[in-house]
Parts: sequence; structure tokens; C-alpha cells
Amino acid sequence: MVAVAYNKTKYVTQWMTSEVDLLQDCGDQLYTKTSALHNLTFLMPTDISVPISICEIEFKVNIVKSISGVFSLDLPSNDNFFTAHFNAHEAAILTFGQVFSSSAAGVLKEHDGIYVFDSHSRDENGLCVRDGYACGTKHNAIEDVIQFTMQMSQSIKRMSI
Repeated sequence: MVAVAYNKTKYVTQWMTSEVDLLQDCGDQLYTKTSALHNLTFLMPTDISVPISICEIEFKVNIVKSISGVFSLDLPSNDNFFTAHFNAHEAAILTFGQVFSSSAAGVLKEHDGIYVFDSHSRDENGLCVRDGYACGTKHNAIEDVIQFTMQMSQSIKRMSI
């Protein structure tokens, strides 16, 4: 959520390492505060109190819709939730994986593509590893994001075994 909000002040393509570090710190603080407040380990966007503060800037988060279910590439693109969402909005928080081993990433639509930013431990391809880095990946189409999400979900599943 922190990355989605910060993208309103500076596009993801312009972030420097120091800003990613700051976003991770802000996100960790927000998670720690919110999980303690609600006594929850796994948080949903609706659990976050708004506004949120990042770099002394307050952001009001507009949660439009929360959809759960199984997404696949064989949906016609005009019926696809992702396509409909990004026709109307420029960002989303995508939670994926298994019930007790899931992750969330910010999905940011820009003029030159769709970016998935994940602050969790990832390899150079954006897939789960135990000792990795925050990762941003660029995708050309919604279908690419869906395929990437499926790959990330599988890598989370492999990590939890």
C-alpha cells in the first residue's frame, strides 16, 4: 500500500534505492502498527487506517473494490477483472498465494506499461526466494501480470513446502 501511495508523488520508474529502502521501512512500520492494533498476522487493505503518512506526506487511500477468487488466463480479456479495473484505476494491491503463505504487491499502471512492486524477498525475476530483495517488474499487458502472478503464487507454494 505504501508503494501505491508513494507512486502518486514520484513514478515507480524514477525511484532510487534509498527511496525503496524508505518505502520498506514505512511499510514495515505500518504493518507492525496495524497488525498490533487488530491483533492480526495477515492484513487486508481494509484493515489499514487512513490516511497513511509517508515522508511526512499524508495519503488518503481509496479502496474501491476487493475481489477474491481464482483468476486464470482463459478469461476473455473484456470480461477480465484486471482489464476492467485498470481501465478505471491506475493502481491495485494484489494479494496472491496460499491461505497461510501469501504475499501482496502493488500493481501500478504507467504510460509505458504495468509495474508490479513487491517489497518481499524476491530474485531478479521477481519470484520468491529466502534471501532476496525488493523487486519491481515491468509488464506490457494485463495478461502478462496475471501470468506473473501465477508464477509468484507457485514460487510461494514451493517456499512453504
